[in-house]
Amino acid sequence: MVARHAVLGAAFHEHGGVPWLGAAMVRPHVAHVDLSTAPAHRVGPQLADLVRRETMRPFDVSRGPLARFTLCRVTPGRHVLVVVAHRLVFDGASQEVLVRDLTCLYGAFSDGSPGSLPPLPAFRDQVADERERAAAARAAAAELWTERWREPEPVVLPGLLRPVIGAEAGGCVGVALDAELDDALDLAARDLGATRFELLLAGLQSLLHRCGNAGAVVAAGLSTRTAVTRECIGPFTNELPVGLCRPAGTAFAELVAGVRAELRAAHAVREVPLASAVPALGPRVAAAPVSLSYRRRSGDPGFRGVDTEVEWTIATGTARNALHLELVDGPGSVGGNLVYAPGAMDREAAAGLAARYTAVLRDAVADVEVPLGR
Repeated sequence: MVARHAVLGAAFHEHGGVPWLGAAMVRPHVAHVDLSTAPAHRVGPQLADLVRRETMRPFDVSRGPLARFTLCRVTPGRHVLVVVAHRLVFDGASQEVLVRDLTCLYGAFSDGSPGSLPPLPAFRDQVADERERAAAARAAAAELWTERWREPEPVVLPGLLRPVIGAEAGGCVGVALDAELDDALDLAARDLGATRFELLLAGLQSLLHRCGNAGAVVAAGLSTRTAVTRECIGPFTNELPVGLCRPAGTAFAELVAGVRAELRAAHAVREVPLASAVPALGPRVAAAPVSLSYRRRSGDPGFRGVDTEVEWTIATGTARNALHLELVDGPGSVGGNLVYAPGAMDREAAAGLAARYTAVLRDAVADVEVPLGR
């Protein structure tokens, strides 16, 4: 895998004050942990502790590598592979690429063959593709964000004690859309001529409006992948602000149309980081106090002769802003996490917001003329 996706074995080196991606001082390897001899009642807690420690353990970005692998033997017939990668080299879609490639390589290994994954462009070609498209869109991005960008106001949320500025320890609560809501989401998307992502984002905007944020800005993660990078592991995403200011009587259908228009405008310049288009902005860990990441995935993989299960959403233990909604849209269901900062909001308040989000979304897709202020 590392030979195929060289970015997993990379590090960042500083030259003249500018970070450059290069080879890590050591190559990634698979660490082995055996829990099979532990008392049965201790295996679950020890496995959970292992996952927590590996997830929370920081990376040395200058030394690398920026990915690590741990294979845990839980019982003689059950193993858990824990993969942790830095977001500098691994976006949400990279997870499915990794799992798909592992599935293919495992099948080849079972047959005693070397495997036949299609070749990928060299990483330098992937970077060149990104840079060329960003350069071509930079003037349009500067024009767009000069007109649209405004510094987001502090978000108002029930239970939020203070603003969250910069990264800090994070907690999470689960978010799940049941089958009935998933079907209703499809019907509403077809009726409104919108995507599921646009409806999910509009639902979050509606929740924020009901919490007292008339002009809420949500930072949305947009994929920058192309045909060149579709099958590659890497950081092919860019977070850009989507802001709308609508009166309380605005119908959900109108809100969706506004979200769709704003997303289309941002999508046209998605390759350009916001700080590059708005030089006075400077780098920041989040573009707004509230953010949303969304990705679609295919079904669970089929490792030949092995029952497998993939955890598609695992919290990193870090909060970048007051609230981050991470959603993964799989076959027949949408699930994910609502990430918050325990130092600024308690778990009960976060769970309440997660429940309100699904309730607002349920009401909205059942009647797209429902006003924001209801």
